[in-house]
Amino acid sequence: MAEVYLHANIFRGQPFARAVRKAKSFGYDGMEAWFSHFRDRNDPVGSLTELKRVTDSEGVRMPVAPLSADLLVDDVSVRQDNLSRTVDYIGEVGALGFEWMNGYIGWLNAPNGSWHESGSVMAAGAHHERAVEGCAAMAKAAEEAGITITLEIHMRTPHDSAASAMRILDAVDSPRMMANIDSGNLHGVNHAESPTEAVDILGKRLGYAHLKNCRRFGEQADYHYPLWGGDLDYAVIIRHMHEQGYTGPYCIEYSGDGDRSYRAREDLNYVREILTDLNAE
Repeated sequence: MAEVYLHANIFRGQPFARAVRKAKSFGYDGMEAWFSHFRDRNDPVGSLTELKRVTDSEGVRMPVAPLSADLLVDDVSVRQDNLSRTVDYIGEVGALGFEWMNGYIGWLNAPNGSWHESGSVMAAGAHHERAVEGCAAMAKAAEEAGITITLEIHMRTPHDSAASAMRILDAVDSPRMMANIDSGNLHGVNHAESPTEAVDILGKRLGYAHLKNCRRFGEQADYHYPLWGGDLDYAVIIRHMHEQGYTGPYCIEYSGDGDRSYRAREDLNYVREILTDLNAE
């Protein structure tokens, strides 16, 4: 059965040790680390080392590290410095024993703040060239470090849809650079595809999957819902991924506010039931 991870950001604002204990007691297969629990964002490797000590002490796997780089800025020297530091970070994360890195390569924000006018719809040719150049260097570093990087399909990024992510991934063409489908993010952006359409577009470049639900109210999206309670039917989405041959891990990324522990446990039970049914067929 596919592995299911807990995203540490579900327990944002709470001690990381509590998130680890809950992941273990609920039966998650592992965790994805997030910046919200870093001691110092300016020392990501030191912060990850500290978090890993906690997971190791509890016997909990943490195979996924966070990635956030700004590779789209106009200033060449700043962009090159950002890429150099990102490449170094990838190597150091690999040395810590992580298997995956997930995140973003920069932001494109519309002046009015609308997600629907941001991201790939405002990306010019120069942005694509910078994205490909940066991702190619990151992929090479990942190959040397023995880890896989996934670009999360996320609003306001140049990879906010399956099509825009594939444009980058096809140009880089590395088995160490893949996509993370986030169906909730897709649902929140007008120019993105439906989750099942995105699965078909990504094909073999789909390496990871974030799970969260939301409801659309006009142009706005509200993410404060459990996996079973929003507009998206994850029984349909996960089934389609399964039928298309996806065997990678799933990560429950966000469950809204309120009692995080209750949501984290119930969302895991919901996903496990879907996966169990699929495996029994």
